[in-house]
Amino acid sequence: MIAIETDAVRPLLDRIADGKTRYPCQFHLQIGWPQIVTHGDRHFFKTGKEGTRRGDGMPSAEYQADKGRRLWLGLDGKIDED
Repeated sequence: MIAIETDAVRPLLDRIADGKTRYPCQFHLQIGWPQIVTHGDRHFFKTGKEGTRRGDGMPSAEYQADKGRRLWLGLDGKIDED
C-alpha cells in the first residue's frame, strides 16, 4: 500500500465520493499519480488510464505489471486488483 496524504483533501474527497453532491459547473482534478506502484512482490507501471471507482466514485488510475496483471489505485490509497 502506498501512503497518500488525504487529511488536506479529505473534505473534498468526501463530497466527490458521496454521489449526491451537485455542482453548478464542471471541474477536473489534476492528480499527480505515481509512475510505479509496488504491490505484493511486483512493480506496476502507470498505463495512463484514469477513471472513477464504481462503488463510491473515487478517482482512480490503472497500473499494469508483466503478464497483464493490472490494478487500480484510488486517490484514497485503496488498491483494487483486476
